[in-house]
Amino acid sequence: MDICAGVTQNEQMSGSFSDLEHDHLTVFRMMLEIERIMGDLRAGRATLVVVSDELLEALTSLEGDVLGHFAREEAALFLELRKTLPELALSVDALESGHDRISGLTARLVHALHSSVADFTQVEIMFDRLRREYEQHVVDEKNLLDVVRKKLPTEERVRLAKLMEGL
Repeated sequence: MDICAGVTQNEQMSGSFSDLEHDHLTVFRMMLEIERIMGDLRAGRATLVVVSDELLEALTSLEGDVLGHFAREEAALFLELRKTLPELALSVDALESGHDRISGLTARLVHALHSSVADFTQVEIMFDRLRREYEQHVVDEKNLLDVVRKKLPTEERVRLAKLMEGL
């Protein structure tokens, strides 16, 4: 998903777009950890009472990472794409809506686990929705960045990468 594909390492500066891909890998690892816990619950190897702290910790960490990732995209990348490639505005809007759905589901999962009456079925349904939303979001984002790579010259891609630095 590296928007600067074909650009030399020096031109990429800090590799901020590679960092976006790394963010996705980090989130996928977290999702796998949550899936492992959910699998233990489904198989009866654990109860929600026993693993709620572990699950809450994993979801809270996930929530922080996705919010940071989304903020980086929305604060720089998406704003610039709307300016430089306005024909992609609907795709960018769709990705932002995905951010809202993913953030909302993550926050609701954290909230549900804070509840003294957390229900495994409710948690399972929301987590399954979260996983599907995130998987689709990654595909949609990759598709958008593939278009950006094709449409923007190297100089513009490098400029966008510089904007992402430090966020």
